[in-house]
Amino acid sequence: MNLIFSLRATQHKFRRNCANSLAAVQKEQPKLRIRSKIEKGNYRWSPGLMEGATTSRDALARPLEPQEMVDFVIEHGEPNFPPGAEGSWSYSNTGYVLLGMVIEKLEKKPIGKSFETRIFGPLGMNKTYIWNGIPRPEFGLPRSFLEGDHYETTDWNMTQGWAAGALISTVDDMHTFIEALVAGELFQQPETLSEMMNTIQTTHPALAGYGLGLAMKGDNLWGHGGQTLGFESEVAAFADRDMSIVAWATSSSNALGFGALLISDALRKAGALPE
Repeated sequence: MNLIFSLRATQHKFRRNCANSLAAVQKEQPKLRIRSKIEKGNYRWSPGLMEGATTSRDALARPLEPQEMVDFVIEHGEPNFPPGAEGSWSYSNTGYVLLGMVIEKLEKKPIGKSFETRIFGPLGMNKTYIWNGIPRPEFGLPRSFLEGDHYETTDWNMTQGWAAGALISTVDDMHTFIEALVAGELFQQPETLSEMMNTIQTTHPALAGYGLGLAMKGDNLWGHGGQTLGFESEVAAFADRDMSIVAWATSSSNALGFGALLISDALRKAGALPE
């Protein structure tokens, strides 16, 4: 089954209730492409969860539904700027949560199953999956911390990340994924990757540009980082050579967001990449 829809469609077409409520906050209906590109700054959802410092074990382990997270934004949100405003950029996890809800609406199954069918299975990523809950001890995952060793977050409930960060994987699988993505192997039409690489300028020093879920991290270097309560990741691949970078840390407070940029600079200085 092919999943085909226009990135220029409004959210109202897929999630009417959410779209109507968000439009009341934003004063207009943002299109999926704007939402994907995160050209619109949403309120950072759930303070004390996912993106805030929390010392509550109950809050850390609490399961959240996607609609709960969106409702929090609707209730407390105030846009940083109008959707698509020229020269404006702000990252927001809420956009990925909303897109996850659209995918489930279209596919009529959990987003994890869609990922397995469309990405993980075809690429042979048999150790990668979406997890909705607290990771089980038998998974063998490392302990994680919010800041250094100040506060342990190993029991973080991954529903609080959902489509924006509830992924468990391995280094090998992530190398496989980012190389296939940048090579265009996941798309039936080449222009899909071109859309993802159509970037806007950001305010982040490690991001030369931000596209549709794909960031320009250097010359011909594309990928995306991630941060949850306890883990940080950096995944990128060169579009013009068979080389990719995957780095993870078990603390959500570190400089790993600059990883791909620093590593590519080091490779160039060592002569492994052309200046």
